[in-house]
Amino acid sequence: MQALQAANDFKQGGQYDLAIRLYSEVLIDQPAHGEALINRGESLLLDGKPALALPDLQKVQSTILSYK
Repeated sequence: MQALQAANDFKQGGQYDLAIRLYSEVLIDQPAHGEALINRGESLLLDGKPALALPDLQKVQSTILSYK
């Protein structure tokens, strides 16, 4: 998945806005994509937007807990 790899590259390079945009594109097609949710949430946190990060991180947490 090219968008996911590009988003990861932008995140590693500190370009959080671009990473967030690409993770969001991945999540349009795959709303429960764990890696995209975690990384978008982390990018939002690093970009100083904790309130926007919370829903992504909560979704991942609830998914993990439902598997236990």
